[in-house]
Amino acid sequence: MHYQEAVDENNHGVAKLEAGDLRSALEHFSLALKYTMGDLDPLARELPQGVRNVTKHTDVHAPSHRRSGSGEPPATTRPKPRDAASLQEGKMNPISAPFAYGRGINLIPHESAYSPDPLINTTVVSSIIIFNLSIIYHLKGLEGRCMSDMRLRKAKSLYQKAHNLLADAGVPLNATSNPVIDMLSMALYNNLAHVTFEMQAYDESRKFFDSLIRFALTVVPNLYGDAYVGSLLDQQKSNFLLNAIILQAPKLAAAA
Repeated sequence: MHYQEAVDENNHGVAKLEAGDLRSALEHFSLALKYTMGDLDPLARELPQGVRNVTKHTDVHAPSHRRSGSGEPPATTRPKPRDAASLQEGKMNPISAPFAYGRGINLIPHESAYSPDPLINTTVVSSIIIFNLSIIYHLKGLEGRCMSDMRLRKAKSLYQKAHNLLADAGVPLNATSNPVIDMLSMALYNNLAHVTFEMQAYDESRKFFDSLIRFALTVVPNLYGDAYVGSLLDQQKSNFLLNAIILQAPKLAAAA
């Protein structure tokens, strides 16, 4: 595994995602995944053409937007996720959608950042990159254009792969005291619930929200050894829980 190269590509991808340049973000995330998982060929059979060939300019192109302000701390040390319930700076990420968590996660540039076990650390890193890649398809699927259903299905598949990798790494179904892993776990449940809701799979969506609720209730600020980080995780937990309350299956209209 070429760890530093994967970190660089992923974090460049997060910057491009924040800027609204989805095509460039896709290129960086795809290269980052290649560095962590070796040859992309086995995975490529399951990924859309935009991932298999990162030189393509179609399918994932979006106009560039930049948020105002600068100097924001990295998401890995001071995670500031955005969703519909509340925004840390009171501003919507230009490419975010209500109820979907549309912000990528930076990688920490240390080879034992998530576990002293190299295999577990690599697995968690791969999960983060795949989650970031999933966001591209999720956001593009919400545009309501041609191939939206395919992109939402692909986003769901990638989210599930990221979630399964965390399970393979031994990440429990409750808070771990690692703020990045816990944020990732909550964001995965939230986005799986949202993407299945958009696919009108309402029962499945509710199951993901139920899993989110069970996990989020174990997230408490004093787990993280830092008051600032703990308060951010607690705030975002509240945001995700509010999503779970608000996003309900539509009720059938009563017969006239």
